Amino acid sequence: MINISCKQHKIFIGSLKEQFFIVAKQVNIASSAQSNDALNFDRNMANISKLRVSVIEKRKELKIELLKNRECKDLSKFFGKNIDVPELPAEATLENIQHWEKMEMELRYLPSIEMTEKAKLAAWKFRPYKEFYQMMNYAKLGIFKTKGPHIQHDSATLKGSWLLVDKRERPGCDTYNNHAGEFKNDYLSDIIKYYRANGAISGKEQDAGSRFNIEGAVFNNSDFVSAVAEKLKVRAEQVRLLRAIEFNVLGNMHYSHWGLSDSEELFSDETLDGYRLRGGRSIANFNHLGDISPCQFKSDDSFDATNDRAFRFIVDFSK
Repeated sequence: MINISCKQHKIFIGSLKEQFFIVAKQVNIASSAQSNDALNFDRNMANISKLRVSVIEKRKELKIELLKNRECKDLSKFFGKNIDVPELPAEATLENIQHWEKMEMELRYLPSIEMTEKAKLAAWKFRPYKEFYQMMNYAKLGIFKTKGPHIQHDSATLKGSWLLVDKRERPGCDTYNNHAGEFKNDYLSDIIKYYRANGAISGKEQDAGSRFNIEGAVFNNSDFVSAVAEKLKVRAEQVRLLRAIEFNVLGNMHYSHWGLSDSEELFSDETLDGYRLRGGRSIANFNHLGDISPCQFKSDDSFDATNDRAFRFIVDFSK
């Protein structure tokens, strides 16, 4: 992949806009000429068709470059330095981007960088709590059993990849009525309903298409994941849960509402002894994007399903 700087993006987009307007103007001129030249009707119509195709292609190219430029600017602002953004993945055609947008999914790029506990980043307001780094440091030092849970030593490192992110707000939990909430306009609802009705997913009848009350083991169900991938028009191996550090950084950059619900969500990270991480639960309306800790039960345990814990899939285009 070719990395393009923000400055290069700006110059390239300016050139694309100029090309777009030139071709659009040619379409208008050709259309006018066609109406005044009936003898050359077929020839003019062919020219107009070619020019209109060119306009469509230029519009596609411009939209994609604007998307890359947006990421370049957002990342550079957050990290306080220029961040080069690679070309979009092959799957990111204009048709797919429009398809994803209808499902409230959007492309975001995260660079390859370690998010250290004391990193000097003014825009990183809601950082993982110190317990997250303690769990990671225990693993680095080889301290086991006596100090509590351990997670992979690179758990705070972003991998450098384009991600398709589900930007939805996570609904709160209704513990009083023991009822699981539902994400608005959820593209997963029909899939969850089907697998819940067939017994492949836990939950009560009233949970229906809710992302709550789902045990962690379902994320290893190849049929379930394949159904999600098909709906998103990607490969099954690209679909996974957010990592905790991705949840935190993306939340700080774009989705602060992820840390403002009194429910929580599951992450793909697990402790070295098999307990999945979860977090994001707000207390007293304070933003808790930094709330990251292990679940009470292991990832393959049906007791892991609760009516206050949901999940969100992302697509990882590095795979």
